[in-house]
Amino acid sequence: MDNNITIQVENLGPLKGPETIVLRPFLIFSGVSGVGKSYIAMLSHFVYRVIAGNELLHYLVSSKIDYDVLKQSMTGDEGLMCKISVSEFGDWIDRRALSYMREMLGNVNFSAKIHIDLPNLPEYFTFSYSRNVMMSQGSDVVEYVETLKFIEADDSIQMPQGEGTWSSFPFMFMLNRYLRKKYGIQPGRTFFLPPSRGSLVAVPDDVRVRMQQSMGMYKIFLNDLSALKSMNMSYKQSEAIEKANNILHDEVLHGDINVKDNEMVYQVENTEIPITAAASSIKEIAPFALMIQKGLLNTYSILFEEPESHLHPELQVKVAELLGYALQEGAHLQITTHSDYLVRSLNDLIRLHILKEKMEKEQFLHYCAEKKFNPDIDINPEDVAAYYLELDASGVSHITRQDVSMGIPFDSFKKVIDNQMARSADLYDQVGFFLEQGE
Repeated sequence: MDNNITIQVENLGPLKGPETIVLRPFLIFSGVSGVGKSYIAMLSHFVYRVIAGNELLHYLVSSKIDYDVLKQSMTGDEGLMCKISVSEFGDWIDRRALSYMREMLGNVNFSAKIHIDLPNLPEYFTFSYSRNVMMSQGSDVVEYVETLKFIEADDSIQMPQGEGTWSSFPFMFMLNRYLRKKYGIQPGRTFFLPPSRGSLVAVPDDVRVRMQQSMGMYKIFLNDLSALKSMNMSYKQSEAIEKANNILHDEVLHGDINVKDNEMVYQVENTEIPITAAASSIKEIAPFALMIQKGLLNTYSILFEEPESHLHPELQVKVAELLGYALQEGAHLQITTHSDYLVRSLNDLIRLHILKEKMEKEQFLHYCAEKKFNPDIDINPEDVAAYYLELDASGVSHITRQDVSMGIPFDSFKKVIDNQMARSADLYDQVGFFLEQGE
């Protein structure tokens, strides 16, 4: 692919680098604790906040790119309105990425070298303005139509007339639309699901408002959650969303997550339970569940830290299926994980895709029915990039991109499992020996 977005880091916590990752719709980061998984996942998510979220507004406002101000400076009915250096824009992204990490970690002294490469962009982003008469009623009443054109994107929008100010938003809208199209990113929103989120889901809304003032990554989570709760359900849900909802309701929640008076509640049949009284597993999965129920998966890029948190292995398998449906719907995902159950289940979905491509349809459906696989959901390995992080002898972390053509390797999990089984078998034998001696 010619439009691969890359992130290069040096001195990012234990990642001394230089280390590089390439973005894909589904990013998976694994490894033991303390190797920098969350750091690099956060940076991956930041790229989506630039391309699909509101981070561009920071740049436009700081650069004083304001539609209303620039319009007043126009001397005629048409002409160049503004010109943005892509090189300067790229420098700002790198600086802003570091500021973002400091905000997420709540550490103003955090330092790292970060470079995010958005390839194949033009030298400039150029915007022109034109004003044409739409309707004239004599010399005293003239109505105009104003057009803002993004030259390099061959895109334009007509600016609504009337009261109010537009500030930097028209430029953000057009840049977001251009970058999403260029890099094949469907979502237009971002959502961050941090570790230990369940405890915050259960915090009353008035308390959350106070907490949002200074909580780093949890501030972003609470802001994202507030926005999600206020969104209306999608008008028409896709077939994939309907099937995901069935799994969610019947096999994961055994109920539903609802919003009542701006608070989430867990509903089982005709009984409403405050989310504070729900099981830890319910609280942890609740925000993701709400996205599914509202039919909003296609609108989000989601950083999902440890989707397996507080879930029984049986439920982890189901969450893997929900992640597959999310990808199928058009969501982009970044996850960190310590779970071999989750990875194994994702591997099943990758291999199902391979079989689906190779087998005749009827043969594939027969196989799935026989082996009890869901034929509706699979993951294209081309959409996946899996990165394994591990420490060397000196305590420096390194990133290895794994070959996912046949699934995500989980050698690190297997090594732990094999060692544990060998130790347990030996212990069993030793206990058995001494029990026999006692007889």
